Amino acid sequence: MVVKLYKTDLSPPVRAVMMACDIFKVPVEMIEVNLLEKEHLKPEYIKKNPLHSVPVLEDGDLIIHDSHAILMYLADTYGTDDSWYPKETKARTLVNQKLFFDACTLFPRLLSVVFSVVKEGQKCISQKLLDNIDEAYNFMELFLTQTTYIAGDQITIADLSAISVVTSLAIALPIDAEKYPRLLEWLNGLVNQSYCQKFNEPGVKVLRELILSNLQSYDLVHCIIVGQCVCLRCVETVVLCRSIFLFVNVTMVLKLYKTDLSPPVRAAMMGCDVFNVPVEMVEVNLMNQDHLTPEYLKKNPLHSVPVLEDGDLIIHDSHAILIYLADKYGKDDSWYPKDINARAAVNQKLFFDACYLFPRVRNVTYAIILEGQKTIAQKLLNDIDEAYGFLEQFLSKSKYIAGEQITIADLSAISDVTSMAFLLPIDAKKYPKLQAWLTELEQKPFSQKFNKPGVKALEDIVNKLLSQP
Repeated sequence: MVVKLYKTDLSPPVRAVMMACDIFKVPVEMIEVNLLEKEHLKPEYIKKNPLHSVPVLEDGDLIIHDSHAILMYLADTYGTDDSWYPKETKARTLVNQKLFFDACTLFPRLLSVVFSVVKEGQKCISQKLLDNIDEAYNFMELFLTQTTYIAGDQITIADLSAISVVTSLAIALPIDAEKYPRLLEWLNGLVNQSYCQKFNEPGVKVLRELILSNLQSYDLVHCIIVGQCVCLRCVETVVLCRSIFLFVNVTMVLKLYKTDLSPPVRAAMMGCDVFNVPVEMVEVNLMNQDHLTPEYLKKNPLHSVPVLEDGDLIIHDSHAILIYLADKYGKDDSWYPKDINARAAVNQKLFFDACYLFPRVRNVTYAIILEGQKTIAQKLLNDIDEAYGFLEQFLSKSKYIAGEQITIADLSAISDVTSMAFLLPIDAKKYPKLQAWLTELEQKPFSQKFNKPGVKALEDIVNKLLSQP
């Protein structure tokens, strides 16, 4: 059976999937989606993917609409061995967390640039966006100082995902070889691979032409940022953050570095409770900048929470943590199925949470807590309402967001949806399936114990700041 890939070459996530199809020799039919003609908004496409995004992979009755979930599926289904996506739990976890790093850190920074130039018509790239890209380069340099590739000393699907974005980021901000030698070495090694030249380079060229043609002037010298980065992400963690970590310490009890305000932390805590994980909860005081101490940065260069430490393994993304806990501590596979198709459905909803739900919570709380906004912008409320609409569509097809059985994807989503609901109450008439799902999960013991208190604390802070003159 031939797999169908709906794509447009401008998109880095699409390019990552095309490279994987080439590597794994997937029998694939590539179907161009003309975004300018709004083909992604046609009813037949919306039926395949309510998020109306690319890529979409269709393999028989399985449809996957996230590039990272697609990469995982292709490696599991078509890989001749597990070198690109290891089966060993710890090694796979390191790949997973770098996939989420790409989804939550690398790609959004590119998207911000493209949106400001192409959609908003900005004639120069703001220093803030350039600083964000430079910070992402710094994270990559730190990772690549420890290993040859971003998830270890063997190339993996995480490198495919990252290279498609980094080559696109370099359009806006060329990589400084003196500042980031490991990153540039990694980049040069991958861009010379045949799959990269065939399926990544042409799309990068088209994107470069699109961006530069929309800029009136562009001084490459201006793009080189020197000195220490004082960055958005650094303070962003004061509110909420999902991320990825490495740490060394031998102990029988796991350590979870956390702050209850954070929805990703709460999802990880619920996971620990569900799987009866022996865990020590270590509070990270963000206001005291505990996350910026050298000891913490050694564990997690992204200086975010949560971080899970299990012996010599450190994980700094809540979704990767949930996958790891389910694989290692789950009594069965009901929370994270071993069946490849069912697992792909869960994976794509984890990435939906990472890329759609959590950012919409963070955008509101960041504006109020860190920027001092006294009202919630209508645009941000509209974004939350759109997220409710996506969830309603998912839940109209199945009882839970990734199928008829509750999974770790529901744990991840409920922590965000409960945080959205006090910002924009859910209209039960408009979103009855979502309301029913929310009501059921809120009553679960793990939610009552590990989600509800953090939601209340976050709500109190937000309401207090909004009421102050």
